[in-house]
Amino acid sequence: MPCFRCLTAVRLKTLRNVLAVAFGIEIIVVAFVVGRRLNSTHIVPPHAEQYHDSLTSRELLDLPDRYWFDSTEKWRELAEVYMTLGHFAKADACLGRAMEGNPLSTSIAFSRAYCLERLGRIDDANAVLHRVAEQITGQSAQTAWYCIGCNALKLEQAAEAAHAFERAGIDHLPSLYQRARLLVRGAQAAQAEPLLTKLVAEHPRDPRVLQLRSAAAAALGRSEEADGFRDAVDRALVSLSVDAPPFDLHSRKDRFGLGREMAAVYEQLQARKFDAVSRRLPLLVSEDMHGENHHPLLLQKAAEYLVYARNEPVARLLLDRQIDEYGFPTARAWELRGDVLFHDHQPDAAWSAWSHALRMQPETIDYPKLAEAAQQAGDQLQSRRYLSLADQYAGMQHLRNDRLEPAHQALQRAAARDPELADVWFYLGETERLLGNGREAEVSYRRCLKLVPWHGRAQSRLDRLSSTRRGPPD
Repeated sequence: MPCFRCLTAVRLKTLRNVLAVAFGIEIIVVAFVVGRRLNSTHIVPPHAEQYHDSLTSRELLDLPDRYWFDSTEKWRELAEVYMTLGHFAKADACLGRAMEGNPLSTSIAFSRAYCLERLGRIDDANAVLHRVAEQITGQSAQTAWYCIGCNALKLEQAAEAAHAFERAGIDHLPSLYQRARLLVRGAQAAQAEPLLTKLVAEHPRDPRVLQLRSAAAAALGRSEEADGFRDAVDRALVSLSVDAPPFDLHSRKDRFGLGREMAAVYEQLQARKFDAVSRRLPLLVSEDMHGENHHPLLLQKAAEYLVYARNEPVARLLLDRQIDEYGFPTARAWELRGDVLFHDHQPDAAWSAWSHALRMQPETIDYPKLAEAAQQAGDQLQSRRYLSLADQYAGMQHLRNDRLEPAHQALQRAAARDPELADVWFYLGETERLLGNGREAEVSYRRCLKLVPWHGRAQSRLDRLSSTRRGPPD
């Protein structure tokens, strides 16, 4: 029995010791955590209310409280959000701390260089980029040299820029383009030709490449070749990116604040969940009705979604606010207002709004919709005019995409329906010329000039056709 008591006492003593040790460790851990929390950097957030909608402002102000302790990841994530929303000074401060924690990270270095460049501290940005370029190889080094060259161009340092682009390597095509452009502008078009040949092999229809080839050919006295490249620009497709930043800030806006919520609404719209869109959008936009911290294009986007969701009354309120209260009319806003008014059985007001849109941006208007509205109003002449304009812009789009036969058919329909549109005749002439129908092209250009005698492009094309028929001078 005594032995049992002794054993029990020993066990209790051991348990007390273990508990005391555990409690001591817990106190130490808590003290360490509290100490780190108390010693973590207090971040003064930007003046969010002055520049952003109220939802984004709240999230931006609450963002530093998500992180209990200082860490490289904390500074990096804060910097990404601040940079995306345009607070580059705050982002630069955070990236400086992030680089202290991870000085070898190329992505942090690129982000900081971009912030410094946006702040006008180009020499500091290039110092960061030089460290990246000298420490690594491969694509990141090429990007660094390219950014250095672009920054040098901002400072009008052509020689330094050319050297940086050359360091990026012959296989870095944006740098190759910049080198060729500097040579052509520096009256060294012959030296640029080998670089242009390599560019054309990879990007034969890019408008920048075609414009550069035209300038080089003109500088070398090859005028017909230059004219051909200049013509091809109208049917070009952008394929060569020459943007310096190695990241896309615009896509990141859909991950934060009101941008994230609007992206979610767009997904609902794509899924044809119109009731959900109609319920959610007014709530979201009401977050933003604070005047000075409001971005008017948000109202336009919200109104457009609501029109698709058949919630015209709320859409009209948003459009009135954008156009009348905030004084931010756009062609799309006027067109949407016309749609809403027409649906509300106010045709005269609708036509007035659509007329504003037509004057501001005629190439983006839904002309078949206007043609149908004019026909319902009994105006057959105006209906034919809008159908002709629909064919005109469709033909122009086909022409830009180098689809000559569909362009020819659309423009012929437009000319037959309404022969009083000068641009229809010009683009029909362009299509005829590119199809090899010189006589028909000349007729179309002359019809254009008869309607608009000062149409410079039509006169230029007519002069070129006449020069081609005469042949080169003896």
